[in-house]
Amino acid sequence: MNNKLLVAVVAVIALVFVLSVMGVGPFRTTGQATSDPGDRDYCKLSRFGPCSAGEGDCDKTKYSGKVVIDTDGRWVNSSECKTGWCHLDVGSNYGYGSLKDFCECRQGTMWDDISQSCV
Repeated sequence: MNNKLLVAVVAVIALVFVLSVMGVGPFRTTGQATSDPGDRDYCKLSRFGPCSAGEGDCDKTKYSGKVVIDTDGRWVNSSECKTGWCHLDVGSNYGYGSLKDFCECRQGTMWDDISQSCV
């Protein structure tokens, strides 16, 4: 009976370890991105970013000021985006909360997968 208890305890410890490493469920660290585009700071983390057009969550580059390029004033420079631009509060366009920010090409251009740039 003691062996069964020991095996159960080891199994629970192993499960907790795996979940904490993966950052899922109750073991997810606030602000830690997993592999899901749209997670907070997804584009900031080197294992995911910089992001292509249509990926997020991105933020303005900390050393640059806000650059408004359209009438709604929700575009900012971002080194977290291959496009160079982060469109603020457009998450609902991608199936996320409306306050999520996504990398996009500026109006009048589109993402080209081959050149990995806006054309």
